[in-house]
Amino acid sequence: MSSVQRLLRVECAGGGYDNPLRTRHGCGGSYRGWMHAPRALARFNRRVTNPIQRRWAGVIPLHGIIEHTGRKSGRTYRTPVLAFRRGDRVAFIVGYGLASDWMRNLQAAGGGGLEHRRRHYRLSEVELVRGPEGLAYLPLPFRILGRIAGVEGVLTARMTES
Repeated sequence: MSSVQRLLRVECAGGGYDNPLRTRHGCGGSYRGWMHAPRALARFNRRVTNPIQRRWAGVIPLHGIIEHTGRKSGRTYRTPVLAFRRGDRVAFIVGYGLASDWMRNLQAAGGGGLEHRRRHYRLSEVELVRGPEGLAYLPLPFRILGRIAGVEGVLTARMTES
């Protein structure tokens, strides 16, 4: 097994591992979910990488900072993300799976804020779009990468300047 195959393997429902690129569904059609970045990486990014990225993510293209309120704590959070604008809507890759706090917070509140290219926007009409329909919101290179990485979905929202 090559190093790339080891990185792409996913845990199957019946135990063991399979490469989702080998067949359409991998694991003979029975799997625990699409492959996404491990939660341990999400915790590392929250503590180490995100504070660094917040310095520039709201300024450069394809990046933004989502401002959301915690579902339980009520605390305000600022999370750097990749942001793909199309008209009055914006799409965000849900790379850490459907357990991502920022995504769940935006859905629970029905919106939030976005700092993108030094401008502030209100987000509303938040919707999770799964599978190929969700990837269609992304630019072609990110669609291809999303398919390879097994991205579970794309979160879309309506943007209005605040």
